[in-house]
Amino acid sequence: MKSAFEKAMEKADKLGSLSPEEMRERKEAEYTTLGRAIAERYMSHGHKPLLKEEVGRYSGEEKGIVMEAALSRLVEAVDLESGDIIERALDGLVALKGKGQVMEV
Repeated sequence: MKSAFEKAMEKADKLGSLSPEEMRERKEAEYTTLGRAIAERYMSHGHKPLLKEEVGRYSGEEKGIVMEAALSRLVEAVDLESGDIIERALDGLVALKGKGQVMEV
């Protein structure tokens, strides 16, 4: 009797390997989701140090994707929400990018 892992590995072998482009797209989708989730959590609690810490857990290309996704979600909140959420989103943008820095979203 085969384990679930063995069955999954057989299925993966049958599908073949992903192209570099497919791997990049999957990686981008995964880390974009993470970045947006980090921004959502931040908007619910408002703790800037935690926001920076969560984004700081990543490095290299992954950090860039997470940062871009989090910033994008915070910008969306400024456009779509009102009151405390706008203020919190703006504070989050400043926390991630710093005052006076050009934002590359």
